[in-house]
Amino acid sequence: MLTLNVIGRPDIMTTMIPNYVKRLKGINRSFLLKAGTGLLLFSIGYSSAICLVYGNLDSKLPFSVYYYGDAEVFLAYGAAVAEGLPFDMNLPFRPPVTAWFLALIYFVTHGYKSILLIKHLLAISGGAIAWLTYEIACMVSNRTIAFLAGAMCSLSFGLSVIATVPGTESIYLMLLLLTVFLLCRKCFPRWIDSFIIGVVTAFACLTRGEHILLIPLLFYYINQDALKIWITQKTSKQLMIAFKRSTIFIFGLSIVLLPWMIRNAFVISKINDAVAFSNESKLEPLPMIVPVTLYGPLNFALANLPPSDGGFSRDALPMVNDSQDIDPYSPEHRKFLIHGYSLGFKELNKSLKYSVSLFLKKLKISSDAFALGFCNGNYPSGLNGKRRSSDMFAPDNKWFKWVVILFGCLGWNLFRKQHSFFAYVCLWVFIHRIITIVLFFGYVRQGILIMPFMFLLCARSFYWLFEKRNNMSLPALFCGAGLLAGLVTNIYLAQFERRFEVDYKVIKGTQIIDHQQEVVFRDKGLVSR
Repeated sequence: MLTLNVIGRPDIMTTMIPNYVKRLKGINRSFLLKAGTGLLLFSIGYSSAICLVYGNLDSKLPFSVYYYGDAEVFLAYGAAVAEGLPFDMNLPFRPPVTAWFLALIYFVTHGYKSILLIKHLLAISGGAIAWLTYEIACMVSNRTIAFLAGAMCSLSFGLSVIATVPGTESIYLMLLLLTVFLLCRKCFPRWIDSFIIGVVTAFACLTRGEHILLIPLLFYYINQDALKIWITQKTSKQLMIAFKRSTIFIFGLSIVLLPWMIRNAFVISKINDAVAFSNESKLEPLPMIVPVTLYGPLNFALANLPPSDGGFSRDALPMVNDSQDIDPYSPEHRKFLIHGYSLGFKELNKSLKYSVSLFLKKLKISSDAFALGFCNGNYPSGLNGKRRSSDMFAPDNKWFKWVVILFGCLGWNLFRKQHSFFAYVCLWVFIHRIITIVLFFGYVRQGILIMPFMFLLCARSFYWLFEKRNNMSLPALFCGAGLLAGLVTNIYLAQFERRFEVDYKVIKGTQIIDHQQEVVFRDKGLVSR
């Protein structure tokens, strides 16, 4: 019957099939264009990070002139994990994911025999951040805006810096962007997404402990469509759907997070038992339930007790054996490890003026991340600046920060007017980061963790300026020209070595890198190799 109908109606063969083929070709062309653009942005983001490595005097060092952080500590931690050796008495002082990643590099490369190879592998994160930003932007806006946002990420000086240092920031940022990507996409059934989001969330928590604060919001966003229907229709079916998704999310979270918590409980139990049978039985036992690290109470106390100035400082920690290194067997240090939150809140409650002043200082330091510009010369802000203790470089020239903040606010408002889901995702990412900064240390590297979202908002604002003039071809052309110019600039700068005149707030030796010192940089230009 179907054959007779087709024979009787030859227009089906002449119109429907060619139209289907045209549509299929259109889909393929669109997919290839999107994939090609993503690959281009990934490649430029990766090459920007690599050019930064080769264009500096730290190319053979395991850290960066612009950012030291805990690079050497994480490398030692990764080596210990790869060799099955204890590190920090096996106590969970640091989130483990960065160490696991470095342990994989250590195992594959048979040891840290080449710092350059390690930095090449780390630089992949620079490309991945640009690509994930582009993919998210494609889902929440058009491809021109996505291209603009991805291009800014791929040429970002700050993102290139964190992509070349063994630290938590670039890995965490990839996991955060992946979480947002999964929240925005609609390809798989929601219960599969719930499981994947749970797993990714667990790894993000084990990369940076403050990510735990986002878990309640993730519960809401996973179930928001079911809850909205339940509010209007009051059907129990929607509640069951929400319960199912939440259970699957918790399962995905637990299969990654629970083994680490059990491991921590076992290690801490052994240490508590050893102390109980020693002469130091007066020591208060360490808490057994540790989701990520023991450092939360300690960092909170150090960040909020005098003489804190908003940045990192250990000055509030009592000296033990002429050292401020953490000693869990010291009664003074154990007090900070166990009761740090109560110590910090007690101090903050004493004076509202002190608390507000300290919080504003922290936010001011972190907002300097928005002053970081593009390419490896950090244009337009330049490379004269300061690197605070255990933090990354921030330029003295800060006018660009206000441009980014202004365009970011405008872009958020444009998304909000469209009732975009992404506007509220950005809002909770920003609020989460502000809470983390206010509670703990004010770091430039804290601000850099929201830069991809700021770039996407800025791209929306930039597109709106051309949208008002009804000229939509210029944004993509402008972005393409800027991307090419940035790539050429980075390759050119990599042919030379940049020199600095370095000064210390407190002079203790002649090393150019000392993460415990506040270092002032004065750019002395390029020198031939």
